[in-house]
Amino acid sequence: MSAPGAPLISFVAYRVKRRMAAFTLGRRRLAVLLGAAALIVSVAVLWGPALIAQYDRYRGRVAMQRFQTDAGVKWLLAGESIAPDDAETHFLLARAFRRQGKYDDAARHLKRAGPSSRDVDVRRRRRRGYLRRLCERTLP
Repeated sequence: MSAPGAPLISFVAYRVKRRMAAFTLGRRRLAVLLGAAALIVSVAVLWGPALIAQYDRYRGRVAMQRFQTDAGVKWLLAGESIAPDDAETHFLLARAFRRQGKYDDAARHLKRAGPSSRDVDVRRRRRRGYLRRLCERTLP
């Protein structure tokens, strides 16, 4: 003899199994999904800091173009903390500090930017020369 609710329980269990089977993945699909997840995580770990520094530099440049110098300095300093040897970040920081009237900081960041860099184009090098001459005139 079966229990009074046994047919209902077995029917519900059967329906739940069928619905769960629709959500399960095959082994091949699961392997592909796990491989893609591993690839995404490894890219995020390897390129994450560089992308974050590039984003911070972008936000700083946009803030400077909008004449929001304080916000630009904040973003550029955040980018500098992640990538301290980036010449373009130091050059943008020099421009920002010059706008704020902090010529000592501007000169320091110009020195850290270096005389030439692969990631700074010719127009920025010309601006750097202009900034350097301006800082030399204003500094004692």
